Amino acid sequence: MLIGTVAALATGACFALVIFLYQIVTGALVNYGKDQQRNSSLATPLNFSNQTTSTTLFTTMTDLVKWYVLLGGLSILFYTIAFSCYMISSERQIRRIRFRLFRSIIHQDMAWFDVLDNTGTLSKMLTDDLTKVKDGIGDKVADFLSLLARMIGCLVFALVTGWKLTLVILAISPLVVLAFNLILR
Repeated sequence: MLIGTVAALATGACFALVIFLYQIVTGALVNYGKDQQRNSSLATPLNFSNQTTSTTLFTTMTDLVKWYVLLGGLSILFYTIAFSCYMISSERQIRRIRFRLFRSIIHQDMAWFDVLDNTGTLSKMLTDDLTKVKDGIGDKVADFLSLLARMIGCLVFALVTGWKLTLVILAISPLVVLAFNLILR
């Protein structure tokens, strides 16, 4: 479970790094647009400054695409590790619970079996209820931890990038969530 937790948190951290790369991409495109606008006003037939800015943009984008691919691959790898670890852990825990439940049923008095409604109750306890428990502690925990790390990473990134706007959005977000829930109902 520890390995799965670390991998799920790493998956969420990869998302915050992708947002950081997106900020670099938009900054590079804005700078390229400013250079294009500046160079078009100074255009002469022998002015080759457009080639250097487009080459710089191409080099920057090529480097960023490599980082995007790396972070995407790492995110998939970490999520696969987290999902696998939590599924293995949930299977082991369900097996232990099933053995203990069976042992508890075996050691019951005969009168305990007379109280049960029908014969399907025992099999339901051994299969259906434990399947629900397994679904609850399986991949959903990895998803929750990944989303929690993603939320915290994005919040930290937003506070570092523009803390005033982030605080305004955080102050308004409960009202947005409330309005959204009211509209859904």
